[in-house]
Amino acid sequence: MSIASDILRSSKGRVVLGAVAAWALFQLWLTVAAPGKISSELKGTSEKVNVQIELPFTPERFHVLAFQQFGRVSGTEGETIEHPFDSDFLASTGIDR
Repeated sequence: MSIASDILRSSKGRVVLGAVAAWALFQLWLTVAAPGKISSELKGTSEKVNVQIELPFTPERFHVLAFQQFGRVSGTEGETIEHPFDSDFLASTGIDR
């Protein structure tokens, strides 16, 4: 007998195969359904602009976490924090220079 037929005859094997099949179908459904749930305004069609924010002090962990509320912080060097922003976000705040 082959291993595949042993698995199919076993109730534990059928349960495991059913769980794997359910998981695979769920992942397929997520892949198909997720893009339609994102608003067209949030799809990130605008270009990213790296902004260097210069502070009058050396940023510590608290300051980096505060900037991460607006997205990912690329890094810090000296008294500056580098942060990528959408150009649309910068234009809406008036910081588009």
